[in-house]
Amino acid sequence: MRKKFPKNEKVILIGVVKNRRDLKLIRKEHWYRMPARYAPVRTYTHIAFYQPAVFGNKGKQIRYFARVKGNAIRTRRDLLPNEHSHARANELYIQVRLGNIQQLKPPVRNTVPRRVVFGFTTLRALKHARNMLDVYEIVPTEVIVGRLLKHMHIHAVPQYPLHIEGKRFRIDFAILRRQGNIAIECDNHKAHRGHAQHEKDILKNKMLRKHGWYVLRISDSDIISNLPMCVKKIHSVAAYQ
Repeated sequence: MRKKFPKNEKVILIGVVKNRRDLKLIRKEHWYRMPARYAPVRTYTHIAFYQPAVFGNKGKQIRYFARVKGNAIRTRRDLLPNEHSHARANELYIQVRLGNIQQLKPPVRNTVPRRVVFGFTTLRALKHARNMLDVYEIVPTEVIVGRLLKHMHIHAVPQYPLHIEGKRFRIDFAILRRQGNIAIECDNHKAHRGHAQHEKDILKNKMLRKHGWYVLRISDSDIISNLPMCVKKIHSVAAYQ
């Protein structure tokens, strides 16, 4: 079920800009394209442009947005005549004509990180956003767990810094007790699925356990979709460890 916005809110489409050439077309020629077969049917007044990792130090962020002035259905060949031999040259695209290109200062960064595809938000949410979760008005999983611990009357220190054997760690939530400390880690699926991060997690677990910590890792999918199970896990660990 799609999210409903108040009638007086300006609705923004979040679109992905695949490369620097496409960003140049947006900024210089004031138009954006998307495949007609994937184009969203919802009405929107503005488009914000997400720049993925391919943009280097200016990637994983939204830097620009613009008002929509109109649209037309064109073939890719018509839009990009210099690429007439492209495999999708005859496919239909929506060409969105844009008003003035406005820059967000500072840009909205994808710090979680979150996979970005076509999505919707409001102009108000975009302008007040500090990160991509704010854009979609999603409560970070760490905030959910923090509220949960408070509701359970469990005192936990968020973002607890720790130095062990010359290595620095930061624990999402540390429960400090005489009978043994507990580290609760909130694992974002995308951020923790890579091999390098997986190895870091293994080392962190090993070092913490070596120094007497009990480590409880909770996935973001469980926090969002199965919070009662998370409550049970935390209660079990806090009560018996």
